[in-house]
Amino acid sequence: MLESIKKHAPDINRKKIRLALREVRKQQAAQDKIKYYADDPNHRKLWYERYADDMLLGLIGPKEDALAILKEIEVAVEKELKMRIHPEKSGVEHHSDGVLFLGYRLLGNYDAKMNYGKTQRHLSNRIKFSIPTKRLLKRYMNKGFLQIAKKGKNIKYVARRVDKWIFLPEDFEVVKRFNAVMRGIANYYCGSEYPSALNELWELMRRSLALTLVHRHKKRTAKAGFQKWGRDLKIRYEVQKKGKTEERHVCFEIPKITYGKFKRPGALQGEMSWLMISTTPKGAVFPKTLSGIVSASELPCAIPHCPNMANEWHHITPRKRAKRKDRRAIDIAYQTRQLPVCTAHHNLITNGKYDGPSLRKLPAYDAGNVPRNKGVKS
Repeated sequence: MLESIKKHAPDINRKKIRLALREVRKQQAAQDKIKYYADDPNHRKLWYERYADDMLLGLIGPKEDALAILKEIEVAVEKELKMRIHPEKSGVEHHSDGVLFLGYRLLGNYDAKMNYGKTQRHLSNRIKFSIPTKRLLKRYMNKGFLQIAKKGKNIKYVARRVDKWIFLPEDFEVVKRFNAVMRGIANYYCGSEYPSALNELWELMRRSLALTLVHRHKKRTAKAGFQKWGRDLKIRYEVQKKGKTEERHVCFEIPKITYGKFKRPGALQGEMSWLMISTTPKGAVFPKTLSGIVSASELPCAIPHCPNMANEWHHITPRKRAKRKDRRAIDIAYQTRQLPVCTAHHNLITNGKYDGPSLRKLPAYDAGNVPRNKGVKS
């Protein structure tokens, strides 16, 4: 029908023809006393999805009902679980704008495009996984990679140096830290069909790395960093291997994202074994700190005159620099001497702002002499 009308009226848009045909079918159905579609004002449908402490409800019905359901959930959670729902992370949104869930913005297919199969045509209702770019930029601003620059009424995100990594021993370690952060972002958003949404964040991270490197060398601008190390911020370094010196290099690398990884067959029906194969570690899980023996919170802070209880185990020798023959790296991290420290002192140490007694001279523990109190973990 559509094609025959298009032949006689080639100037009319196809969408207008489809809308007109739809109206004709509705009038014909009403004339034949056939209910064309369900028109029940009391029709309601509620859909529920949960992952850990994140919950998503989909309601077919008026907004007033959605607000009432949210209020009932808030009362029930506070009364039964003695907890409160975060006001900024909860609310009511219309599905046409997408909804946030587990870091993704979920979008339906509202463009009315037809997929033509072997026997009949059908509408695609597959969910699209979009990346909430503004929310992601705000998160990495809070982590210290970005900052807000205001010019009049305009607000935008710009790069800034990462202070806690300025004090790392070598330049190449800074580059590796940035690359690790970016790989984590790419791995999490590998299911998105719009990986190009991350391009703005990638370029801001590039400038943040340049600023961090140049501040290590007493300079200020990202331009100076690009002039010295190139656009990819290529850092050369040497390593000792079997008595020989090898020259290596590391540079800023934008990770590749497989387009629409969640489009794999069975993924939307809950079949996620293909994902677990590549992410589940093999073998027994070995602790990286002494928390496998005793929690740091059971011990006082090792820093002299600190009244606080410890919260963290701090490696005196960085795990990457600990060297022992015929031992696995994770085993080395477990056996290395560690200090129980409170959160305040741990933040000072990791940010390079600790100015107290030498950590190497303080009494430390390893797997052989850690104190075993009543609260020992098994």
